[in-house]
Amino acid sequence: MKKRHRIFLVIGVIALLLSGCSTQKKNEVTKILVGTDGDTRPYTYYDENKQLTGYDIAVVKALDDLLPQYQFEFEVTEFSSIFAGIDSGRYQMGANNISKNEERERKYLYGDQYYLYNNAVIVTNKDRTDIHSLKDLAGKTTPVKPSGSFLQAFMEKYNEDHPDGQIAYFYSEQDNLKTYQDIMNGTVDFLLSEEIIIDTMMDEYNLDLQIIPLEHEETIQVMKPEGYFIFPKTSEGEKLKSDVDQAILTLIDNGTLSELSKEYLGRDYVANIQTTATEQTTNNGMANLFDLKLVFTQIPKILAYLPTTLLITVVSAAISFILGFVIAIVKHKKIPVLTQFFNFYVSFMRGTPILVQLYLTFYGIPILLQYINYYQGTAYSTNSIPPVLFVIIAFAFNEAAYSSESIRAGLEAVDKGEQEAALSMGMSPLQTFFRITLPEALVIALPALGNSLVGLIKGTSLAFTCAVVDITAAGKIMASRNYRYFEGYISVALIYWAMTIIISWLLKKLEKKLKADEQEVTDDVESMSLEKEI
Repeated sequence: MKKRHRIFLVIGVIALLLSGCSTQKKNEVTKILVGTDGDTRPYTYYDENKQLTGYDIAVVKALDDLLPQYQFEFEVTEFSSIFAGIDSGRYQMGANNISKNEERERKYLYGDQYYLYNNAVIVTNKDRTDIHSLKDLAGKTTPVKPSGSFLQAFMEKYNEDHPDGQIAYFYSEQDNLKTYQDIMNGTVDFLLSEEIIIDTMMDEYNLDLQIIPLEHEETIQVMKPEGYFIFPKTSEGEKLKSDVDQAILTLIDNGTLSELSKEYLGRDYVANIQTTATEQTTNNGMANLFDLKLVFTQIPKILAYLPTTLLITVVSAAISFILGFVIAIVKHKKIPVLTQFFNFYVSFMRGTPILVQLYLTFYGIPILLQYINYYQGTAYSTNSIPPVLFVIIAFAFNEAAYSSESIRAGLEAVDKGEQEAALSMGMSPLQTFFRITLPEALVIALPALGNSLVGLIKGTSLAFTCAVVDITAAGKIMASRNYRYFEGYISVALIYWAMTIIISWLLKKLEKKLKADEQEVTDDVESMSLEKEI
């Protein structure tokens, strides 16, 4: 009986454990990392409290409330990096009022239900009377950002279809505020814009502009008016898309989407999806084009992200020095195989842009792990790895290539006679290296190493391409709230300038100290050599 009881007890425990596992699996919450740029007001941006907000953010949070099986989290990156993140599997969803085009639809999965309907408008000077529709834009000038935007695609196709009436567009990375100021002062003729974005700017900043709404037929020539979420073309992406589609329908039915539209976009773009006229604003926006006070008042806010910049700089510099030292020794000693390998490594790192290396690191490692998982049956994931780690890896390996050449040049420039003198005094080769060769080599290499360090500090401004918010990204994000990009960039420039001055001063102090120490060692060797001769 006791044996039978024990059997029943074991069976009961096993059943209980299986039941618990089943319940846990049933209630398991799937983490969804959503890529957004945090720089497109009013869809996704940072408010005055440094909180990520906007219409798209609010809609995703509403979806989070309706879909308890998912946990939605945001990661801020550049707009183009949202798509690269979907490619690499880092992001399971993209949220940035993303419109459709053939290229995107071939690679990414769009929801069946859009959550926003936008309209295209022409923005001109308030005194212009010669522009009323698209056909009036022939020969007119406008800037276009070369970022794969709907405006770039439209301009290229429009001029291809209208060879006798082309629009005189030019590529420019300038911010929207500068473009609108150029329109007001007559430098450029017009800008095609999304109605929601220009409405927001008109409310936030007094712009003396005329807004000409386009008919629906013209709007769809310029852009796809619907805003969608995008997903990877995987079975998991299909499931998430289906659940999000149903949740959006619920938000439309219960009025939540309309309320969010009113709150973040100024009016109900969900209920009224037809092209509507926009009231023209006649406020004087030429005043206060530059705010000197803002340059200095926002510096403390930007400095809140200085630890991130310093972390990347210090850790990358330390790793690069160690790796560069090893490479320099290998090449100095001409060790077979390793020398050829490091020659290739240095050539590649010095011959390719650091921005490309950042992309290769940030998106290449996840793709590599996907291949490993596929062929080895493993389940490695990089989603939990902080983006700053990828940035440090990229900068460290890039900087190591430059450091190695500086150190190698220093080693080869050391006077052979001093080394031979030290050996003749009874020092071992290892003692000679660390007491004679290395100190003198570092003195010779220090100016080049210092220049590389300064370059590394400035190079960290590219970290935002990998979703790391450093001081440059902070300045850009803050400027997106008030469209004061010029002031924001000056603030960032002043911070970098101050950092490079401090670093250069410290390096000069270190160089003097190393020279003094090296001179003492040289004097000691010469003194010992004279004593031996006597």
